[in-house]
Amino acid sequence: MEGKQPIEEEINGLIKQSAFKQCYKRLTEIRTRYPKSSYYEVLELYVKYKHLPNQFDIQRILVEPYAQDKTTSKKITNDLRTLDLLFRMLVEMNQHEAAVTALELAHAKFGGWELAYDFFDKSLQCFDYRRMVEASAALCSYSKDIPSNTRMFNFWNAISTIAYFRYQRDRVTSQESMILPRVCFERLEKLKPFESEQEAIIYCTLCDELLEDQEIDPQIILPRLENSLDLYMKGFMLKHVKDPQV
Repeated sequence: MEGKQPIEEEINGLIKQSAFKQCYKRLTEIRTRYPKSSYYEVLELYVKYKHLPNQFDIQRILVEPYAQDKTTSKKITNDLRTLDLLFRMLVEMNQHEAAVTALELAHAKFGGWELAYDFFDKSLQCFDYRRMVEASAALCSYSKDIPSNTRMFNFWNAISTIAYFRYQRDRVTSQESMILPRVCFERLEKLKPFESEQEAIIYCTLCDELLEDQEIDPQIILPRLENSLDLYMKGFMLKHVKDPQV
């Protein structure tokens, strides 16, 4: 498990030695000092899982309290350290859907750009493109809190949307098909003029793959061709230029 806190390192060292009695003793000491800590509560659950994995009911003990849905789950937390540990535990248990849901529920309940960022990061780790679209859209909505990153978040949303439709088309609903590409397009339109070849490519790909009726203005692309040394980018951009003079 990556990204461990010092106490995690200690506990994992004891787990590797199968010193579970010492694990429980150490955690009892810590939880007595920090009785309201969700992080140490979840860490203790991890010890129980490693101690007796065949007797550990993942659904009842972890998924339902933390990562089921907003009605069932009563222990949804906004503590980033706890969420990170919970995510890594659920991934280790091959519960990828629940791992991302824990972040989704946390952001839905508490909001905030830090939770949205964590939600996006964890969705990316699990290749959950639909959640990446949702999380990146949330990041775009926090532009007043982090204005310096607004442009980046909008392009993250575009890339996520393209990936969702390209690689997980079977998950796309009819409503999403109508709404997501258009909303994404409108976001990018507000960012013109584009500042790099990569931005122009993302815009062209969105129009080409998800908005077949949307013509691409050659003036978006032509200024990028003159100074570009990347043959792939030149080829890509030329493909999308309909100007007969080019």
